[in-house]
Amino acid sequence: LKKFIDLFDVLSQRLPYSYDIDMYYSHFVTGHGDPMDIWYPFDWTLIPQNNPTSEEPVYITPNLIYHLNPNIKLILNLGINIHPSAKEFHEGVQHAVSTFANCTNRKSLRACLYDTVLYTRLWAPISSGFYSTFLRDWLKVFDNDQIMVIRTEDYRHDIAGTLVKLFKFLNLDEVGPYVLEKMACRELEYKTNYRSPIMNKTRSLLETFYYDSQRDMDSILEEYGIDLSLQPQNEMASKINCSRYIAKRNKVKRYFVSKKNNTKYFKNKYI
Repeated sequence: LKKFIDLFDVLSQRLPYSYDIDMYYSHFVTGHGDPMDIWYPFDWTLIPQNNPTSEEPVYITPNLIYHLNPNIKLILNLGINIHPSAKEFHEGVQHAVSTFANCTNRKSLRACLYDTVLYTRLWAPISSGFYSTFLRDWLKVFDNDQIMVIRTEDYRHDIAGTLVKLFKFLNLDEVGPYVLEKMACRELEYKTNYRSPIMNKTRSLLETFYYDSQRDMDSILEEYGIDLSLQPQNEMASKINCSRYIAKRNKVKRYFVSKKNNTKYFKNKYI
């Protein structure tokens, strides 16, 4: 817990300087991005309002967050994490699907998703893909206008358009074309070195596994009026061209010296 709290040290130092005179209001937009908050089965039995002998919880993470910050804005990014080894990932999915099916034969889907013991037995974290069940739990606590849902593939295809929609969702002023271009074209802070494509048989297995959940997800989005589209595309965002930034990154280099063997290693750096 201390390590988590320490992450906000810089924020706590900056916020006091952002308050308006005679107003308890800050113009800073702060956030915490952890995908596990929505799907990870934290030990809900430790929450006093829950019955530890029950198969599934009544009070979970969104209830705790609402208690602390009822006006929070939530952003759900839907995507699939691919294992570095396609073959190993497929084997993990096969085992996880079988293990999970054994649970749903005895208990409800929601009970299995919040089963902390079951989660540790899954070779692949397939329980995280049941977006509809988790989203429904969060919508029981927060209004639909507090939740924005985006798809990873949409963000990658149109970063600028996604940012424009995001600013509107957060009630922020629009930025100019130059600033938007710099934001949309900046180099990724975090990159994975694993690019193994998912195997067709793995994709087919997962599509079957998530079929009912996906249909339920479509119903939830329609019921609560949650729009995933970026259309009509923002005119300013559609004119963004990142080619010159990519070319610049390919030319500009930096190096660091390894302490182990005193060797220079060059890495791309965005300026």
